[in-house]
Amino acid sequence: MNENFHLTLWLCLNVLIMASIILIIGVFSSSDFDYFNFGYNEKLWIIGMKVDTFGKYCIILLGIFLLRLSEVMIVDVFVPIVNFSIYRPDKLEIKRFTKRQLIFFNTAFYFLSALRVVLLIFFSISQIDIALFTVISSTVIKFVFSLFLLSKKKFIESDDEREFSLLP
Repeated sequence: MNENFHLTLWLCLNVLIMASIILIIGVFSSSDFDYFNFGYNEKLWIIGMKVDTFGKYCIILLGIFLLRLSEVMIVDVFVPIVNFSIYRPDKLEIKRFTKRQLIFFNTAFYFLSALRVVLLIFFSISQIDIALFTVISSTVIKFVFSLFLLSKKKFIESDDEREFSLLP
């Protein structure tokens, strides 16, 4: 079986798992819980800030968007450059960076990623619409970055790759 089939199979399995978990949460959730509110309101507090106006709510969403944008930039653009230099076993000579630069970049990107995770957890556990915005903004940013990065590549298909595909 080819890689396209395996990727599609794993994708479908993950969609099924996520749908099952969301269904369980929906069935067993309490309507008294404030997590399922939408928009700014008197009960919405994020990291000690009361988000009770449209302006504050928009600032929170902008902050989430910028955190997700920085995540995609670091994970998809910068980390591969640093990681391929550090972790590739067949690359024994490094010309573009010094050892200190690679250690600094690797540690700095890890620290920023860890800090971003903490902030996004605070945002995401506050209310369902903010969690959904986090996921949707990440998906859109990832899609745009993928288009950008793939626009510079040439694709050559073999007959094996056309045997199974969800996409034309």
